[in-house]
Amino acid sequence: MRSRIAVSLLLMLGFYLLALSMALALLFVPYYQLTHDGVQGITVICVISGLAILWSILPRFDRFKAPGPRLTEHAQPELFQLVRRVSEATGQAMPADIFLLPEVNAWVSNRGGIMGLGSRRVMGIGLTLLQSVSIGQLRAIVAHEFGHYAGGDLRLGVWLYKTREAMRRTIENLAQTGNGFHKPFLWYANVFMRISQSVSRAQELAADRIAARIGGVGNAMDALIAVHGAALAYNAYWQQELIPVLTNGYRPPIAAGFSHFLGAQPVADAVSKQIKSELSRGVADPYDSHPPLNERIAALRASDRTKTPPVDARAVSLLRDVQRLEWELLQTLFTDPQKAKELQSVEWEETAPRVFLPVWRDESAKHVEPFRALRVADVPRFYASGDTLQRLRLTHLLPDDRERAVRNAIGCGIAARLYDDGWKCEARPGLPVMFAKEDRTFEPFALAHQLGTVGFTDEEWSGACERAGISEMTLA
Repeated sequence: MRSRIAVSLLLMLGFYLLALSMALALLFVPYYQLTHDGVQGITVICVISGLAILWSILPRFDRFKAPGPRLTEHAQPELFQLVRRVSEATGQAMPADIFLLPEVNAWVSNRGGIMGLGSRRVMGIGLTLLQSVSIGQLRAIVAHEFGHYAGGDLRLGVWLYKTREAMRRTIENLAQTGNGFHKPFLWYANVFMRISQSVSRAQELAADRIAARIGGVGNAMDALIAVHGAALAYNAYWQQELIPVLTNGYRPPIAAGFSHFLGAQPVADAVSKQIKSELSRGVADPYDSHPPLNERIAALRASDRTKTPPVDARAVSLLRDVQRLEWELLQTLFTDPQKAKELQSVEWEETAPRVFLPVWRDESAKHVEPFRALRVADVPRFYASGDTLQRLRLTHLLPDDRERAVRNAIGCGIAARLYDDGWKCEARPGLPVMFAKEDRTFEPFALAHQLGTVGFTDEEWSGACERAGISEMTLA
């Protein structure tokens, strides 16, 4: 790793020498033309390109914007006690600030100042990460992050990061001139990224060893797998479960909902399948900053195994007043914080009647005429009809959106009717919306979104309707 660091530093220095040399050469061309041949067209191009390079490599002041609510030791003593014990075990100073993040992630950084000078230590810990790991696993995760401090990674990392940003600005600014001057920098940046990212991957493995020493090998490995799996599911949870509730003016428990989402059988099976695949044949990309999961797990297994503490509580239990923290977190994510303040609190069990039922009714009301005489049993024939888009007034949509809109309209119509007929509805994160009455069940949206798909037959639809006893029910 020392040789890679040395090469990275030399390449970093080489970039600035290349940029300055090229900028001076470009600015010398107009000077030469003015003193010998007079002003020509190429003069303006060289001046613009030379100044663009100088502007791109100019160091920027790091203006740090809080990524979430700032946590304090007074308000969160249990979490700070864990972080402080790890800082003492690694011989590193505590971060100046700790922030709560929305994602499944934890990081440390030196922020503020110029090129790392005058910066302060900052840590970020994800709310959904805390929901996904145990306290012992969190200790290993925090130890991994402090391992970056102990290894001096951030002192080097800030210079590498700033150099990458300077390269990006240089390439983008020169590419806009359309004269091809950006191509040498593009080639150089690719070489620099491959070398510097290999350093980053080696630093991650070194930090993993510190995590194993402080938190135990078992906790370190379990934490890697838990975080990796939770990260795979996070975007789906946010897009499919959380955003629909937020956009309708309600605020459900974010962390608890994510736990339900991860525990849902379809999600758990999909995550488990992907984890097994990556553990068996994960491959590193030369431009990745982290080694693949299987390489990190293999490295930890090769280390001395220390006794792993018994399974303990979820790390989110270290936080006090989670509901208030989630509310503050949403305020940092909304473009207009006032809208986040106006969100009404709702439990996930209440989302069906309070959040989604009004939406289903509104959508169904748009199609009352075609739905008035449409029996549930006849839905496949209605869906396949050539005039369905016209009857539902959806011809204005883009072709890629039309089928989804038709299926959604059908699902909303059936859902609203079932609710009016006394069916109970469950809309839990990670599971299809399900209606139940006595010993019968029906999943209107899951079935509607299979209409027209390969392998789904009219008989399957009819069978589900007959078992639920709703074949003769109309959608209006």
